[in-house]
Amino acid sequence: MELTKTYHLPLFNFNQSESIRVPVPHPLVLESIPIAREYFAVDTIINIPVMKVHYATGITLALKNLKGFLPPEEKKHFHEIGLDQAIVDLNNTITTHLTIIDAIQGMEKMGPHGGDPVLLNLVMAGEKNWEVDYVGMKIMGYSLPEVRHLQYYLESNGISAKRIEEIEILGEPIESVRYPFKKVTVDTIIPCTFLEGPPISPIDIFLGSLLPDPLPANPLRLSFGNCCLRQSHSSLSIPGCPPYPFELNSILKRNLLMRKK
Repeated sequence: MELTKTYHLPLFNFNQSESIRVPVPHPLVLESIPIAREYFAVDTIINIPVMKVHYATGITLALKNLKGFLPPEEKKHFHEIGLDQAIVDLNNTITTHLTIIDAIQGMEKMGPHGGDPVLLNLVMAGEKNWEVDYVGMKIMGYSLPEVRHLQYYLESNGISAKRIEEIEILGEPIESVRYPFKKVTVDTIIPCTFLEGPPISPIDIFLGSLLPDPLPANPLRLSFGNCCLRQSHSSLSIPGCPPYPFELNSILKRNLLMRKK
């Protein structure tokens, strides 16, 4: 807020913006996408993501960061229909003119929130989001199959291995700044640390397709994701592939299962 006052800059919260629905060219999972109206009112878009590990997409850099133009309900919808493919549809519908990756301090282990800080003192910049993401992925120690939205984007746009090899890198070479980020593990996927209050009683949370047999006797069960919805016979569920984890707060509140802190 101090910067906006110093430089007389307007500040917008896209979660509260009016949206314009835009058709998706060559869609994978979406025919159209609602985009914040402000996107269409400017000449230049600068994309400034922070380098992070992400529980659902491997990493989050330039391509994933464009979800910021979506209204909140559409962000959840992306999880329900296939997050990686939806990110591709988004990036084939809108784009940016410059990307600056803030890797001064990144995040590993669990993102986009609640991970551990990583101090790299690095800034990356480029015109094409996919090029910046590919280089960033290499710096973070990930391979293309681990970052499916980037892999799908390259395939969707016919970007060949030869074209990838032609990415021009200025400044420091990848090897001199490479830092293998600690990746998300199963025990960090459920974002219980973000709960606004503790559950009123213990809840068994299931995820994945391999569930215990027999299931625990606890009647309070929550299915996390599409893979276990049909098998767990849960009274509570958060659908999606992958599910939208921050729905955990709202589902506990709706069912009066959360104590206030």
